[in-house]
Amino acid sequence: MVPQDAPAGQYGFVRSNDQGEFVFGNAPGKKIRFYGANLCFTANFLDKAVADKLVEYLVRMGYNAIRFHHHDGRLVDPAVSDSVKLNPETLDRFDYLFAQCKKHGLYVTTDLYVNRNFKSPATGCYGLKAQLPIDEHAMESWKDFVRSWMTHRNPYTGLTWGEDPALISLCLVNEDTLSANWSANPKVAALYRSKFTEWKKGREGDDQTLFREFLFELQGNVLDRQIDFVKNELGLKTMITSLNWITDAPLTRLREKLDLVDMHQYFSHPTFPEKAWQMPIGVDQGSSIRRGASLPREMMPTRIFGKPFTVTEFNFCNPNRFRAEGGPLMGAYAALQNWGGLWRFCWSHSDAGIIRNPGQNSFDASNDPMQQLSDRIILALFLRGDLAPSKAKISYPVAPFSKNSPAMSYPGDFANLGLDAQIGSHAAERKLPAGVVCWRPGMKTQEPPRIRLDRKAGTLAVSTPLTETATLPAGDLAVKKLRVKDASKFMTAAAISLDGKPLTESDSILVIHLSNISQSGAGYGSSTLLCAWGNSPELLVERCTATLELECPGTPWRVAALALDGSETGEVPGSLKNGVFRFTADTTAFPGGILAYHLSR
Repeated sequence: MVPQDAPAGQYGFVRSNDQGEFVFGNAPGKKIRFYGANLCFTANFLDKAVADKLVEYLVRMGYNAIRFHHHDGRLVDPAVSDSVKLNPETLDRFDYLFAQCKKHGLYVTTDLYVNRNFKSPATGCYGLKAQLPIDEHAMESWKDFVRSWMTHRNPYTGLTWGEDPALISLCLVNEDTLSANWSANPKVAALYRSKFTEWKKGREGDDQTLFREFLFELQGNVLDRQIDFVKNELGLKTMITSLNWITDAPLTRLREKLDLVDMHQYFSHPTFPEKAWQMPIGVDQGSSIRRGASLPREMMPTRIFGKPFTVTEFNFCNPNRFRAEGGPLMGAYAALQNWGGLWRFCWSHSDAGIIRNPGQNSFDASNDPMQQLSDRIILALFLRGDLAPSKAKISYPVAPFSKNSPAMSYPGDFANLGLDAQIGSHAAERKLPAGVVCWRPGMKTQEPPRIRLDRKAGTLAVSTPLTETATLPAGDLAVKKLRVKDASKFMTAAAISLDGKPLTESDSILVIHLSNISQSGAGYGSSTLLCAWGNSPELLVERCTATLELECPGTPWRVAALALDGSETGEVPGSLKNGVFRFTADTTAFPGGILAYHLSR
């Protein structure tokens, strides 16, 4: 759908233009967006033959990027409490995977710290994130590991990791927002309180506001030191980011220090009523559409105009029954906002999820047709750019803590503007880039809506010349060229031109029809409490039928039902009458289930 441009890094380091769009250092006029997925834990350390097959598959998926995540704990000796020495065996596998990604046009983003073991000799406490601002041992451990890794020369590329332009960006510390981490360990929390008592002397204000300012100041100092280390001491040219969790408005002032803004958000993230990451799992069975596109809308204000914006973790988590809405929601709104990159979380949490089919879980896409087909919709709307960005750009001014104690969250009426216009935020005293206006209460967008979201009806309609999508709870929904009639239940339909011609003129159209998928044998205590995923890798496809119509001024299409590997399963009858082509989509029309069709002529 989007031609691969290999190898990654051939145009120099990824950079930003003055509009906050990704370009290249040696080709500043060449814009690029990124789409991919996360590899986690042992999925980063594959046998070479498995790595080859994985990269080939990801390229065939249409990805042009990947994120290495939850990797640092296995790059060193996990049995050592503060190891910074790289493990030769896992490092070699990591080097090879990176080189194969680069060779085949997959750009890479990763984190300099996720969950590597660290135990402070000063406090005796584990955990690096909370101790970075208050314990020099934590900072030195972070630096030693980063230096060891980024100066290591990859034998398969001939470059050190730090000098390789196939790296899009580096996150200093994953999800490092101090307001969410400082109290994780009671002993460390006591140190924070003690330091705060000294810090607040002579300062006016209530303790809650002052403590936020105290954490904010500590976080800023840590960022300054880390950025200075990687850019000046190590001389890295890769773009730097951090603070990729929490949407509190004041964090915009800290994110101004970064080369790009990155965020994480999930819909129906699992909860654990009994034991963390163990069954049973609490499941939110709501719909993001009915919540006003909460994912991705809640992230929109954190973008800073003039800097690229990425989302390195998102998912509409399994087994939410409305997760078929995820493709149109993320693809359309990311394109409307002109974001720079999206990474699904995740492809796999393990090598087993790549080598074989261990069954489903809340996140992994490697054995989930719902996520892989949803990605085709995102690839069309966002990566191919079928939906043009909004021309309206509105930014919310964030005042410093010392000025009237700024609110922690963005006004709701401002965030809702993101459904029709590009939005972001900025330090109040900063001059905005050309074409960006400062938000005022009561401000409305002048552009007519190009994404039709009806939260009350639970519908979403997206129309572009090359792609149209319809999401509805049941019944009928007309987009423009695409119409859905008599849908038996909740579903998403998408028509995507594959030959670059407008839908009505196209000779090759991919039609996607998604409702719900579940693993065979899954057990529930209630609709919102999953007790077992099931012990079979077989999937159950929910039966959903609908009449799909496409405007067709010329020759009718042949409709081929597609198996999950893309091969033809059978032919579906269609009819042309009065310039409208129609056929019945039925997820159970052929053995194995049908979630996609190819229209050709």
